[in-house]
Amino acid sequence: MHNRLTMSDVLYIIGNGFDIHHRLGTKFCHYFLYLLNNFPNVLSEMNASKFFSGLEVVDVDDSPSEDYDKLWSDLEITLEYAYEDHFEETLDYAPDFMDEHPDFGAVTNQVKNGMSPFFKFTGDLLIEWVKHAEMGKSIKDERLNLSSNATYLTFNYTNTLQYIYGIPDANILHIHGCLKEFLANGKALQFGNPKESAEKLQRWLENKYVDNPWGCWVTDAIPSIVELCKALTKNLKQNYECLKKFIENKKFDEVVVMGHSFMGVDKPYYDDIIVPCLEKCKWIFYVHNDDDKKNVLKFKQEHPLIRVEEIVW
Repeated sequence: MHNRLTMSDVLYIIGNGFDIHHRLGTKFCHYFLYLLNNFPNVLSEMNASKFFSGLEVVDVDDSPSEDYDKLWSDLEITLEYAYEDHFEETLDYAPDFMDEHPDFGAVTNQVKNGMSPFFKFTGDLLIEWVKHAEMGKSIKDERLNLSSNATYLTFNYTNTLQYIYGIPDANILHIHGCLKEFLANGKALQFGNPKESAEKLQRWLENKYVDNPWGCWVTDAIPSIVELCKALTKNLKQNYECLKKFIENKKFDEVVVMGHSFMGVDKPYYDDIIVPCLEKCKWIFYVHNDDDKKNVLKFKQEHPLIRVEEIVW
């Protein structure tokens, strides 16, 4: 395994494979099983929404199988929702001024109809699942030789580094938030499809409906559908400045990637910030299977000048 006399010049990039290596049930298929066993109604309600077409939630009466591991492996990418279609349909609920008591909130109420399970899915229930996963019996791996002097960029919501290895909070950046921060100050976990944009959706809706004959009764409903989009998306670029400040003023010699899908949904972080800042470093990738090896090969092809080493774990 990885050994050094001093670790202050090493940046570790930690992904979900790190927690899985430590026997924690943090795969997204584990989230499915958690919901299936504790909140099956949420899965049913999500599956019943005609505007939700990306993730195949499956019938809650089905028995869990190995297929769910693959099905839910790219959960964030598959969180696809037809926001525009949903909003378009609400125009049928504009207030009828011929009625004695027009329902001026009908459009907004219709937009909100059926949203609850999705907010739970990426909000309260996600938090509860992370709590559940973090209570698992994790096992310290002494061979990893993790140092409290090193710097850690983690994409995990758990606090495995602190609890098992005693890494100081000051040495860790939880780029998408963590359970500890949520419990301390209510800071939400960043979770969702990074390819969708709530800001873009808002601009599109405002431009399209600015001259709508129903006026404010339609435009007043826009924030509700935008909030749903925010709940189901993850804005990577909002973290760029924080990430850059975390790594750019430190003198790293090595970058060690453990269990992170660096060619997956978080790849823009590497393309735009991490690699440009650290391309002169030696990079070490911990690989677990053939997919990991293929991803390292792709990384080498994209960055032929970077020194790359692989370690099997």
